[in-house]
Amino acid sequence: MQAQGVGSWIWDLRPWLGQPEQLITRARQHGVGSLLLQLPIEGGEIADLAKVQRLIDVLAAAGIVVRAVEGDPEMASAEGRANALERARIIRRFRQAGAGLHSVQYDIEPYLMAGHKHDPAAAWREWTKTIGQLAACLGAKVSVAVPFRMLDDLFGEGALLKAAGSISDIVVMAYRTDMDQVE
Repeated sequence: MQAQGVGSWIWDLRPWLGQPEQLITRARQHGVGSLLLQLPIEGGEIADLAKVQRLIDVLAAAGIVVRAVEGDPEMASAEGRANALERARIIRRFRQAGAGLHSVQYDIEPYLMAGHKHDPAAAWREWTKTIGQLAACLGAKVSVAVPFRMLDDLFGEGALLKAAGSISDIVVMAYRTDMDQVE
């Protein structure tokens, strides 16, 4: 395993839009070199566009890698996938307009959906389909966040292998702080 440094998700950007320097200070205090930001999308566009762009520019100028992050278990369903693809189109336009995003990461956890227990194979097939369609929509491979136990699930392992051509990197959600446990 090759560690890529410490990163953190920020699912609500609003508190930081007017104070990017404070976010940089906090990131440095904790050794964070990569921030994954859920972009506020409303009405088919990035809300607070100028503030979001400024935040990303200031973070990038400070040497922090900025990635967009999206996630919802429902993205591994037809209805959720349609919403995810619409958001991906908005993010693609934002990136094409010059946003300094390094990449897009998806945290889609189909095992949290009610139907997963009844048909885990179908849930993971839908996950694979979503990952492939998102990468195609964005025109780039995507980063995926997966649980540490994914390879213990035959269907999860198969889904990961089938989606490999659409994946740039894998972030393992281990929820541990001891490096021996993480590895």
